[in-house]
Amino acid sequence: MRSERVEFALQEDIPAIVSNLFALESIIINLVNNAKQYSPEKSVVTVSTLLNKEGKLQLSVSNELKIPLTDEDISQLFDPLWQKDSARTSSDNFGLGLSIAKALSTSINAELNVELNDEIITFSLKLK
Repeated sequence: MRSERVEFALQEDIPAIVSNLFALESIIINLVNNAKQYSPEKSVVTVSTLLNKEGKLQLSVSNELKIPLTDEDISQLFDPLWQKDSARTSSDNFGLGLSIAKALSTSINAELNVELNDEIITFSLKLK
């Protein structure tokens, strides 16, 4: 049984945003579920918010990686049906979550990026 913990580091003075609720919920759910699925057992998934330099909301989801990724892997993460290898493949996952999150972010005029720092991966959703 997996026992990841999700921690929230939410900035309190973030103003209300107006956006497509379905799209935002779907993006966040996909990012958190992806983080939980591909992080080591008993690890921590961190969800954080902040106002960026332009005063726009940025939501980030970070986690430790169970399987290391290369720069080439990172460039393919948002490709439909992409999964690194058989260790990432299961009958429960089809490699669509991140591509759906990327498409939904584009549909609400937001930017979804990924950054790898050592063994920590961070997905950042920047609302415009």
